[in-house]
Amino acid sequence: MPELTIQQAFELATRLARSGRLAEAEQLFGQIIARRPRSAEARYNLARVLADKGDAGGAVASYRESLKLRPDFCEAMSNLGDLLRMRGELPEAIELLRRSVALRPGFVEAHYNLGLALSDSGQTDEAAEQMRKVLALSPASADAWNQMGNLLREQNQPDQAIAAYRKALELRPQFPEARWHLSLTLLLEGNFPEGWQAYEARREMRAIWRDPGLAQPPWDGTPLGGRTIVLWAEQGLGDTIQFIRYVPQVKSLGGQVIVVSQPELHKLLAGQHWIERVLSFGEEVWPAEFQCPLLSLPKILRTTLQTVPNATPYLRADPGLAARWKSRMSPDRLNVGLVWSTKPAVPGSGKRSIGLHAMAPLAGVPGVRFWSLQKGEAAREAQAPPAGMDLVDCSAEFADFADTAALIANLDLVIACDTAVAHLAGAMGVRTWLALPLAAPWRWMRKRDDSPWYPTARLFRQTRAGDWTVPMETMARELDGSA
Repeated sequence: MPELTIQQAFELATRLARSGRLAEAEQLFGQIIARRPRSAEARYNLARVLADKGDAGGAVASYRESLKLRPDFCEAMSNLGDLLRMRGELPEAIELLRRSVALRPGFVEAHYNLGLALSDSGQTDEAAEQMRKVLALSPASADAWNQMGNLLREQNQPDQAIAAYRKALELRPQFPEARWHLSLTLLLEGNFPEGWQAYEARREMRAIWRDPGLAQPPWDGTPLGGRTIVLWAEQGLGDTIQFIRYVPQVKSLGGQVIVVSQPELHKLLAGQHWIERVLSFGEEVWPAEFQCPLLSLPKILRTTLQTVPNATPYLRADPGLAARWKSRMSPDRLNVGLVWSTKPAVPGSGKRSIGLHAMAPLAGVPGVRFWSLQKGEAAREAQAPPAGMDLVDCSAEFADFADTAALIANLDLVIACDTAVAHLAGAMGVRTWLALPLAAPWRWMRKRDDSPWYPTARLFRQTRAGDWTVPMETMARELDGSA
């Protein structure tokens, strides 16, 4: 690099990075560091390039080297803190970001990143304080208004959250994340017409939209006249169970329906007489004229709070599988299924999961036999249940949701956190008690102990974020009266 000065090389490397030529920028910043090994700025810029390339480990190492050379480098602290946040290393991320804002109180980006990290760690109130500081310093930040809306929703202030999202969209009309979050809050409040329309913003969000690449044109709700439509699952298992209820409505418009679902649900759905054909992703799809994701059906079919199709059961267990469990039930006891944890990879799982030992108040109710419906890593907790809990561990006997449904069909009650099994029990018309966090997902709405989606469900809500004491003790009292 003898023909370029250090300044010229810096400028060229920066231009390369901005134009997306990351490999060349990385190489050039590496050459600069070889000539100026004590340049904190060169290591900082190299870290940014590595982060953009997806090399999080390399970026973290380069930011750390930058801070060794210049301990008061606020930009490096902020960027490293945010990168550590995304890697789930929250304590160190928060420490770095606190140092950054302490050194430079007006540093908007560091306040914003600190707000994100505090939010991720469950410190919602302090996160909101940080986001208010961002908005005081930069009131035209659409990103900050969007995050402020998220925090207000977590604080159970939906009206203020809606106002914040609308402000974000006023500042940046093409902002799918804000429109998506607005939709969730509108649906939470029961504003279904506007909520379903805004819910379509998910199609523009890479983080959640998984387009299967079907060739058929999208369906707009016009009568099908004998033509075939592919309805496909786009999100979680619980979403598929909740929205598969719309298949009969689609069929009533004169269509033949093919359902493409997750493998875990294939056998269960294929056993329902009202679904002609069930495929898993990757299988060859029959010729069809239209396609539609399941979660767009409420918008297309103009579902309001008053017209939710909530007749249950709409899912039924295989009679042969169910019969195998019947002989194992305890006729002299109340047979109650338990689910205490969601999948760790599911967004918000930490807030929705209870943990088996938080269900200890249920153990004191006489005349109850509990049946574990829990799958995954958390199923191991059934090996050491709370003292006095008569719990049968069934996890090894469940291959898929058809097996889970077979056990549920024989139970008197299912007690669950917000997970797919709760949807399954509700869809089967089984009495279901659902334990919900303080800021529950939109589908459970607010200030209700019932559900417009599942008539046999009762909702037991936290009164304080993260504390399951009140819901569990309330359930225990109610269960004692039923046993």
